[in-house]
Amino acid sequence: MKQILLIMNEKENFVIEDLDDHHLVIKAEHEWRVRQELETEVMLLVLVAFVSLIFASAREEYVQCRLIEANS
Repeated sequence: MKQILLIMNEKENFVIEDLDDHHLVIKAEHEWRVRQELETEVMLLVLVAFVSLIFASAREEYVQCRLIEANS
């Protein structure tokens, strides 16, 4: 999460202080927008991971079918 926030911060400077490996202090007036954008980014990452798993599974199934056909 922190890495996503730091990348977002490059566009519009809202980080006040980088406290440690897991915590940032951000400007209060940016909190709502940052939360919304972070939620969107996380949802996109989950979607990409899910689609990747589906394609990997389908590809594996396709390869297994081709192997069965080749051995027939």
